[in-house]
Amino acid sequence: MNKIRDEVRKVKRRPLDSLDDADALELPAHDPTPDQLTLDAEEERKYKAALALLTEEERMLVVGRIELDYNYDQLALVANRATPGAARMAARRAILKLAEKMSRV
Repeated sequence: MNKIRDEVRKVKRRPLDSLDDADALELPAHDPTPDQLTLDAEEERKYKAALALLTEEERMLVVGRIELDYNYDQLALVANRATPGAARMAARRAILKLAEKMSRV
């Protein structure tokens, strides 16, 4: 508790107004590293290659769920499934198949 009180006193002695605006706004960059960009590009290439190996219906389920963020009610409508639960299971199977294909590509 004393350490917290000491920190509060320090801030009161040196308020943020006394800091340079540039120092206060200088935050670490969250840009991806070149290595991360390369890995992301490779994953995207694998995703697209594996997606092309799926059936049209499986592609629709995967894209609807992952890329378009459809909920299962919406997915049931576009995929002609009787219930959201049926759409969920079909999407799950399609995504598992995609993951399997991605590991082989």
